[in-house]
Amino acid sequence: MFNDPFLDSEIRKNKNTGIIIGVFILYVLSLISGMIFVRVFAASDAELFARFYENLTIGINDTGIEFAALYIETVKINIRYLFFMFIAGFIVIGVPFVLAVFSMKIFCLGVALGTIYSLSYDGGFILSVTTVFVQNMFSLPLLMFYTVLCTKFSFGLYKSARGIQEVRNDFAGCVRTHIALFAVFGFLILAASLFESLVVSAFS
Repeated sequence: MFNDPFLDSEIRKNKNTGIIIGVFILYVLSLISGMIFVRVFAASDAELFARFYENLTIGINDTGIEFAALYIETVKINIRYLFFMFIAGFIVIGVPFVLAVFSMKIFCLGVALGTIYSLSYDGGFILSVTTVFVQNMFSLPLLMFYTVLCTKFSFGLYKSARGIQEVRNDFAGCVRTHIALFAVFGFLILAASLFESLVVSAFS
């Protein structure tokens, strides 16, 4: 059977575009869901959210914050999400798990922003929100891109399990690529977290 290389490349391009759009939609929905969660439940447990807000703004605006502690905590959080997505990518039906890990990260960000918006009455709203985004300005795009790659890899495993030959023929190469990308993104996360922590420390 004749295979058109141009047609094949167009199909792959459309699939990649679809995954990217899907991840972006998930990002928006998770962020909004986190903010709505605060609006719905803050009234029923105002004391809990007040304590969360106090701890959050102290962590953001404390002028005595130690850079080393901030960097270590930032790295731990980001690497944890990266690692769970890496493991989920190795599951044949891992796509939902990869997306769930990413959406959890964004949902938590939405909760933080929603809490600041709901309970900030002291004029520190803009500073707090800006600092939250500064802490994620490089690591978040990296995690978004890695989500796309893990989704593609897990979907490739699914096609391989279904017996699609062209996928099986390059299975070992795909596994090596997946492991190599985890190492590369791990290094990038370390660098991004370092820069983000420097910026936050400078303006805290």
